Amino acid sequence: MKAMWNRIDLKERAKNVLRGCFWSAVVVALITGILTGSFSGGSSGRGQVQETTYNSIQDNGGNMVGSATDLIFENARQPQNILARIAGMGFGVVILGIGVTMVLFGFAFGVLVGNPIQVGSSRFFMQARETSTGIGEVFYAFRQKEFWNVVLIMFVMNVKIFLWGLLFVIPGIVKSYEYKMIPYILAENPGLSMSRVFELSREMTMNEKMDMFVLNLSFIPWFILSACTCGLAGIFWVNPYMSATEAELYAVLRQKVQDSGFSDRYELPGFGADQPIF
Repeated sequence: MKAMWNRIDLKERAKNVLRGCFWSAVVVALITGILTGSFSGGSSGRGQVQETTYNSIQDNGGNMVGSATDLIFENARQPQNILARIAGMGFGVVILGIGVTMVLFGFAFGVLVGNPIQVGSSRFFMQARETSTGIGEVFYAFRQKEFWNVVLIMFVMNVKIFLWGLLFVIPGIVKSYEYKMIPYILAENPGLSMSRVFELSREMTMNEKMDMFVLNLSFIPWFILSACTCGLAGIFWVNPYMSATEAELYAVLRQKVQDSGFSDRYELPGFGADQPIF
């Protein structure tokens, strides 16, 4: 079953949503971009990792590890006095330890902060469709008793995409679209089991992936504008616009699985005014 939607309608609805929460959306998109490492600046599009936050930490930490390793072995090869060699190797070990610590910190930051923030951002843009909402909604996952369930599912999602990407580029891209609705599903019901979350996202995106890919391609002119404005267009329009459009897509795909009977309004209870009264 394929949902009936087109990118023009999604974008128009996204613009209507942004008219009612523009500055909040800008701040939420900025927070999300910085804390998840997906901030789109001058020359990159949304989702391309920049040298910021935990990704920058991992890159710099990795460079430090490499430099420290070279230093250790270089000192070991030099025919200098033993004290100088020991001191040099000791310094290299310290740098190596700092580098490894930075890499581990960056990884932990992405898992424990970046991923939950992504879920909170998804909830903000979905809730903004129905009712007024605050910037604090971006921290939604941290307030939930199911926080660790969110962390685990998002981590497994990232690992799966990474492993599929190791095989070939195209399978990794396909899987990234197949799992694209997972942050929204968790934002709507963070207590769902891992297997069910993956099932729902798979069903939502079935027969939709190519159209979703084309939808992303349609933002290329905006990426170019962002590059030409040194990222200002990305901050003040492109990022919130893309997030709002993606939220509209989730709303359509969510309705698709409910109409088909694959899910219902108790499993996916909605956001804000869309929630059923029990």
